[in-house]
Amino acid sequence: MASLKATVKAILDQNRNVFVDKLTAKKNGTVEVKRAYFYHNGQTAETWAAKVQAALDDAGETACKVIGHRDDWRALGSNMSDLVAVIARVE
Repeated sequence: MASLKATVKAILDQNRNVFVDKLTAKKNGTVEVKRAYFYHNGQTAETWAAKVQAALDDAGETACKVIGHRDDWRALGSNMSDLVAVIARVE
């Protein structure tokens, strides 16, 4: 069985509607999918998480679900901010 990170990466690489800037496997077994931004342009952490979940659903992946999301905002002048979707394997 492939790791959660490998499964999510394969699915999101095939989906042309989701552009991932960083994919990180965490020690707690989750995977964080990040999209960097300078301006929101109407997108929120909730809409980003919904887009990632839609990509998982379109691929027919029922074992992976978005379980959380957040906006890692950084002050202007520092590094880019990130929209984050947290994915876990559900049984």
